[in-house]
Amino acid sequence: MKLKILFGAIIGLITLGALPDACAYRMPSLTSVPAIPTTKAASPTPALPPEAARFYAKHKTMPNVSGWTLARVAKLFNPVRDTVLVARTADATMAVGREKVTKQLPKKGARLVAGQTVKIWIRYGTKRPTRKVPTTRPDVNVPDRDRGESKFCSRRWWC
Repeated sequence: MKLKILFGAIIGLITLGALPDACAYRMPSLTSVPAIPTTKAASPTPALPPEAARFYAKHKTMPNVSGWTLARVAKLFNPVRDTVLVARTADATMAVGREKVTKQLPKKGARLVAGQTVKIWIRYGTKRPTRKVPTTRPDVNVPDRDRGESKFCSRRWWC
């Protein structure tokens, strides 16, 4: 209720001319800001390190890294590691310790531009192995409670 009254009072003062500049906003003048002197024009593309330049000279198109492990991808993209983004997601159907690339951008065969961001999606396994219960073998020498002899000797004529 107080907010409505306050808002009504401000509107009333503006209409009467008591607050003429209440709604007028003026941008500050940019002429008061001194210009920054530049000695050299900024180049549109920064200089690449030599190993990155060699990488882009060798790989003109994006290689197919689908199905690769993270270690193999890291070894390939090591010279340009600052431009590679990796997203990892858990997969309950893969065994623990297994990982593989499931998606890549740019797609395989697409032209690579120096400094271009490469995105890699990797799935890693979280499935724990299940323990197998040992099964009993039928030929083990276990006494037969019915006849007093072992199963091994009950099946052979020489015992």
